[in-house]
Amino acid sequence: TDVARKKNSRRNSSRTSAANGPLAVLRERLAGLGAAARAWMTDSDLTGWTERIAWVAIVAGLAIAWLMGVPRLQERVARDAVAGAVQVRLLDPPAWLGEADVAEIEREAAQALLGDPFDRRELLAVADVVEASGWFERVDQARRRGAGEIEVRATALMPVAFIRGVGRDHLIDADGRVLPHELPLTRERGREHRDGLIVITGVQSPRPRGMAARWEGPDVRAALSLLEVIERRPWRMQVAEIDVSKFLAAGTIDFVTDRGSVFKWGAPPGAERPMEPTATRKLEILDSQHAAHPSGRIDRGEELLWWFYDDLLTSERKSG
Repeated sequence: TDVARKKNSRRNSSRTSAANGPLAVLRERLAGLGAAARAWMTDSDLTGWTERIAWVAIVAGLAIAWLMGVPRLQERVARDAVAGAVQVRLLDPPAWLGEADVAEIEREAAQALLGDPFDRRELLAVADVVEASGWFERVDQARRRGAGEIEVRATALMPVAFIRGVGRDHLIDADGRVLPHELPLTRERGREHRDGLIVITGVQSPRPRGMAARWEGPDVRAALSLLEVIERRPWRMQVAEIDVSKFLAAGTIDFVTDRGSVFKWGAPPGAERPMEPTATRKLEILDSQHAAHPSGRIDRGEELLWWFYDDLLTSERKSG
């Protein structure tokens, strides 16, 4: 019928439009690209291309590594060169600090340099190393002398005695701070000085950890108080040992001369008991004995036991 023919005509017209529309064009182009890719893979050497791509990747990786690594290497080389070229020098080191110790501190300080000679942190790093050496109370100044030298002025800790520990004698300053120097024990008690310094024996307070840490304890404080009052006496070098082994139990201390005489000092200076001569009076008695004896010895050159009694200094032969 006419109606049926019109419907079929419209249906055929729609199919024709769809076949010629944008989707059909896209399908045709994709099909063409797929065919071209298949033809390229069939006609070309795929293995050769794979190798070329791999080599390109390797070269690119090496280039990236070079770009990242070279600046770091250059920075390290520059830092090492600057550190090697810059000399750290301690100004006026104390006479008791050996040349080898001074050189070691200077060398370690130079190794702490960061590589920039004009960076203020360089001076701070050097000052930290000097303080950490344990020989100095503080760094007063760190300054540059041109590009090749850094000068450091520091206040040194002054050693005054050794404290005898287990198997070693530990160097301390007047406040009991431990310095980085130890010596093996002497062979005979009270017979020799340790580098001209008194040895404090009988200490029961434990050694502190680290360098420049204060050795706390009433026995250490008692020994240092006695050391302070005898330090400037003309007979000071005759004293080799201060013994505090009885202090915690009895509150008394002794000192021993380099001839082996034992002086029973009594209570620490300023803590004298009733009827006990003061520290000032004891020093006067010892000064008089030093001046009166031809040898200048407060122990008269003998191995005796001495003690203060009723404002006098008396002695007897040591037993044993």
